[in-house]
Amino acid sequence: MGLRIAAFVLLVIGAFVVYGARIIIKVTDFDKKVKIPENYTFSSDEEREKFREQKALALVKVYGLIFVVPGIVLIFIAF
Repeated sequence: MGLRIAAFVLLVIGAFVVYGARIIIKVTDFDKKVKIPENYTFSSDEEREKFREQKALALVKVYGLIFVVPGIVLIFIAF
């Protein structure tokens, strides 16, 4: 019973992080904290900010997947 609960908790937390990634980025200003390597060149500041936002979005979604994958594995084990 405890294994099933843990599986669903991990799955729900991970799904929330993945699907709410844009909201998380906006609330925490995570895109402002993402570093861009010096050798990247951009034609405008708008392009740089878009790249920074996309990189932050990808990182947050990966963090969410860190919770989703063990949740899915535990669901397969528990059921």
